[in-house]
Amino acid sequence: MLADYVGLQEVLQSEAACLGWRKLCQSEKWVKRCILSGRLRADERRGLWPRLAVVSTLQDRWRRQLEASGADPGLDASRGCFKVLATQPMAQTKISEIERDVNRTFPTHPRFCQGTEGAGGREQLFQVLRATAAAVPAVGYCQGMNFVAAVLLLSVQEPHEAFWMMLAILDHYHFRHVFAPGVPLLPLRIFQFSRLVKERLPRLWRHLQEESSCVSIFAHQCVMTIFGYSIEPSFLVYVWDAVFFLGWNGVFRIGLGLLASLEERLLGMDAEDISRLLNSKKLFEPGAAGSSPSIQSGLRSLLRFKVSDESLLELQYAFKLQRWEELVAHAAGDQPLPLGLERSACGKGVKWDLHACSTENRPPWRTDAPDVAVGMDEDNGNSIVFVSFECVKLSQGKLREFDAQTQRDVAALSVRIGDAEKELAVILKETQSLRAEVEQTTLEQEERQDIKQALIETLQVAVKSSANSPVSKAPGADETVHVCLRKMKQAENEYFEQSQRLTKKLQELDPFQAQIDDRQEYKQRAMAQLSAFLEFRQTERSDLMNEWLRTALAGNPETAALAG
Repeated sequence: MLADYVGLQEVLQSEAACLGWRKLCQSEKWVKRCILSGRLRADERRGLWPRLAVVSTLQDRWRRQLEASGADPGLDASRGCFKVLATQPMAQTKISEIERDVNRTFPTHPRFCQGTEGAGGREQLFQVLRATAAAVPAVGYCQGMNFVAAVLLLSVQEPHEAFWMMLAILDHYHFRHVFAPGVPLLPLRIFQFSRLVKERLPRLWRHLQEESSCVSIFAHQCVMTIFGYSIEPSFLVYVWDAVFFLGWNGVFRIGLGLLASLEERLLGMDAEDISRLLNSKKLFEPGAAGSSPSIQSGLRSLLRFKVSDESLLELQYAFKLQRWEELVAHAAGDQPLPLGLERSACGKGVKWDLHACSTENRPPWRTDAPDVAVGMDEDNGNSIVFVSFECVKLSQGKLREFDAQTQRDVAALSVRIGDAEKELAVILKETQSLRAEVEQTTLEQEERQDIKQALIETLQVAVKSSANSPVSKAPGADETVHVCLRKMKQAENEYFEQSQRLTKKLQELDPFQAQIDDRQEYKQRAMAQLSAFLEFRQTERSDLMNEWLRTALAGNPETAALAG
């Protein structure tokens, strides 16, 4: 395929060549194949990333915002807005925090290394992070953003270009609530990734569980740095090509591929070695010298798994249901609530920030309105839903009643299984000696059958030897045959007698065996009924929780007023 062997510029030129090629480009997804096969060149990447991230809407919005506030971004709004924001006043504690992490970012890379050689790169990185913190005060600065900004600088070169991509990652790729104080969206992303690992890499999942090593630690690191800590920057840019093109779908696919590449090593490790490996740098290297074939094969390896938008939405709703169940269980007590849930100041309920459990997964170029943020530092109060304690207590009561009924039904089914087990145990005990006799008689019959078969084989050899003997030896040649015939007759008699004894024992056991089979079948049916019942009740419980959740989140004017 053309797109697997040429760069993006050649693909676009082919698309523009004629109508037929344009249709073929769209139907065969040449652009997608080119990007996901590691074929982007540095100059192409610098132009493509802002287009995929729809940076232009951010630049237009910020230009209007700064002009309205009296600031003058100048003719070049892209550079001008960046310079204005990079010089905004900022608390010294925040500046010190950024400076500290800048000095820890890729310390061996020539662009950021210690000393005069990397001073310029470190200063540019500091300016990008400072401007980002000024632009989105609700996020400010969070560890992990330094790796993201550094890779952007290495890829697009100019600090103002890296800054706009940082803003796009926060707003258009929905990392704002991943990096915000308390990282409210991070638990959802970790939940989605963990469930995908359990589904796609079950053997590795079980091993990590047995070694008490949590997938969430690995997911946390990958999400917070977008693999900037785990993959060398020279190859990471190809990974980010996929992330910017695919959105969160790409993040999860690459995370799965990265774990899969380590699976065989991890399966042979204990908890300590697993922790050491997953916290190390350079977890994935596509090949020596970064050659083009190794980059392409490495990217294909990381993208080996498919993750649909529908599966991410299903996991997102499963996470929301899990949060709702935790709220129902703990809201009225003193236990701390999960991220995104906060007891209201009025003491009449809980404020639920839906940003902590619901988000867009698709990349901005695929959405109708990627520029979702209404204001530069707006917390978007529409995302806050007030859930009254009255609603929670009502759900608690219904849930306790439902669970109590389930337990009663389970207890009844368990009694039936227990009764069957007791009856079976009594029958087995009463027939223990008879069953032992049957087993012993069966073994003896099998032994006599083996002896009979061995004599048949010996007789065949003796007859053949007698037929080949010289006439002078005929008087003694048949002696072996006669001996074998006598022994065979004796073995047949013994086998017949043993068969009669076995038949008699089986006739004695038959009525008891019928009872044993009946009790075993009854027990198996009861266990199957219990399993089916539990599955049905779990589905029914989920449906009820789903219904109560929808009711709670629907809200009304009264709860909206209380939320204020």
